[in-house]
Amino acid sequence: MPSYNFEASWKAIAIGSILINFGSIATIATMAATNDAGALNTIALALAVIAFICQLIIFTIQTSQSGSQLKQAERLNSETSQLLAEMRTRIEGTHQMVSSQYQELLHLAALKSVSEAAKQPEAPPMNSQVNLAQLEAMVEKVATRATSLGANVLNTNVHISVPRSKAHLMSTWPSLNTGLRHIIQDLKKLPAGAIRNLALSAGDEYSSNKYRTKPGLSFTSSDQPLIDHKMAEIVTIEDAQKIILTPRGRLAGRLLLSAWPPPETLSNVKSDIEAVRNELPQDVREHLEAILE
Repeated sequence: MPSYNFEASWKAIAIGSILINFGSIATIATMAATNDAGALNTIALALAVIAFICQLIIFTIQTSQSGSQLKQAERLNSETSQLLAEMRTRIEGTHQMVSSQYQELLHLAALKSVSEAAKQPEAPPMNSQVNLAQLEAMVEKVATRATSLGANVLNTNVHISVPRSKAHLMSTWPSLNTGLRHIIQDLKKLPAGAIRNLALSAGDEYSSNKYRTKPGLSFTSSDQPLIDHKMAEIVTIEDAQKIILTPRGRLAGRLLLSAWPPPETLSNVKSDIEAVRNELPQDVREHLEAILE
């Protein structure tokens, strides 16, 4: 059999009890005041009046409670609308940010693919077709990272920004000291292929810092002079040997990436720096300009 649950507030019970008491008292008073043949009619009339008054009181209480519930519903609806508007704004901002970072990382993948292709033996000119398989693999990684980033951003209130300090440092001229003089002298001893790879690694270091990815290009035999002069080192990234710059190599790379001309503090070594930079092929210079844009 179905069960029925009756619920009533203490306030309603108290009001009901008071009304019943008033009705009982009024009934007794009416019976005591009338002692003739019309007593029943008088009692019935009195009870009808009392019942009508009780109904008015109950209706007033119900109306008051309904008004309070309506105000609560309106406030809840207003708060819900504000939350939905805020969520819509946040989702739109997240979509724009993820889309922007996806485009930046896609640009990074293309630049890294060009750098990798340029380092291979008998590499074609940089303005020719790039290794599409390698580019597609990088783009797939970029897409996975962008999708993951979008999912994480929806669950946080933190505004994500990419730090640019390290990337900016790679494109600024270093200060002149004894160590920098030795680096310039070593650069003058490097073969053209090593200087080319140094410039490519410096560009990769710049773009990787800019987009917060791991630097590193494939190791080739032309990188060995850089390792011998402690400007680069071999590391293992994703089961592959990669070449990255050492602190000494980053200083050397800054001499190749920074905008010409150098500051007055480097006037004594300006001609030596210019001679080293002239070793760079035109396609490498254009590639570095594209990275620095």
